[in-house]
Amino acid sequence: MSSGALSPLEQVRQIEEELRLHDRAMAASSCGITIADARQPDMPLIYINEAFEAITGYPTAEVLGKNCRFLQGEDRSQPELDEMRAALKEGRSCRITIRNY
Repeated sequence: MSSGALSPLEQVRQIEEELRLHDRAMAASSCGITIADARQPDMPLIYINEAFEAITGYPTAEVLGKNCRFLQGEDRSQPELDEMRAALKEGRSCRITIRNY
């Protein structure tokens, strides 16, 4: 092993520290952040940060496990939603803006 290479244990620790940093950044953000699990049926929300709660007024317990379409009310025909669905199906990234209420 060269002097610059990390051992497997050190690599795991480094990855864990990076994940903790990302978690802290998302939690501290003033932007509302949600994460949905695209692998599960109906893509339920599995994470929301405090800013999302403050912006929307929805508490975590009421939101987790639901699909985010409840935020769109009757405005579910947005063309951007089709772009997002296609990107998820194809496993590619996309950047869109969706109106939520």
